[in-house]
Amino acid sequence: MAIITYSKTNDYGHPVNRVISNLNRLQTEIYSTAVFGDIVVQATGSDYYILPQRTPEDGMTEKIS
Repeated sequence: MAIITYSKTNDYGHPVNRVISNLNRLQTEIYSTAVFGDIVVQATGSDYYILPQRTPEDGMTEKIS
């Protein structure tokens, strides 16, 4: 699992395509703050849960101010 933090409107070109390609090659589940908003990882000691602020559909259709 990977969490990538960036804004949809960043001027730096993040995330870099090579990083996403490598994560996909490793079959990594990717959580992006640009898509999911705030992301909370809750650990129980033997497992963890991902609690995103919004769904991918919400994040993809959100209007940029």
